[in-house]
Amino acid sequence: QGGEDARSGSGINAGLKLSCKPGGLGGLGFMASADMFYLGLNQNDKNDIQDIVDVHLIDYGYDNYQITMSKYYCFPVMFGLNYDLKLGSQFKIFAEAGAGLSISKKTNEIHTFTRGNYNGDEIVTYPIETGVAFNFGGGVELFKFGVKLLEIILRRLKRGLIQYRL
Repeated sequence: QGGEDARSGSGINAGLKLSCKPGGLGGLGFMASADMFYLGLNQNDKNDIQDIVDVHLIDYGYDNYQITMSKYYCFPVMFGLNYDLKLGSQFKIFAEAGAGLSISKKTNEIHTFTRGNYNGDEIVTYPIETGVAFNFGGGVELFKFGVKLLEIILRRLKRGLIQYRL
């Protein structure tokens, strides 16, 4: 295992957020959240994987070389502060920042290849990881319906362990 950063692309998110606004603090409040993210690879990683396939097919003379790409699962539990600024009776903007624990898992990456009469698989496995995560973001709310315009969660994943299956 190395220390290479893993980069994810877009995906889907589902979560639960609780917010408490004690009196006397204006729009400042406390929040707790638990989320589940399912993310694909970003375009740079997809291009890198295609380069690996091309090198094996062209330079190394493989008859077939395919890669089943990894996906990411991330489960952050965050605690932090949020702030609402009302700009009218039905419109407000909000911001939040927090820190917490993140549990992350990258699915296996499988390389399947054929070269002459030789067939094989190379499987890259990734461990379940825990670590500290940070988030910040903001958005707008109109008539009680909110849209988060930005949310960034910072978390680092490590490179996986390669296993060969021949």
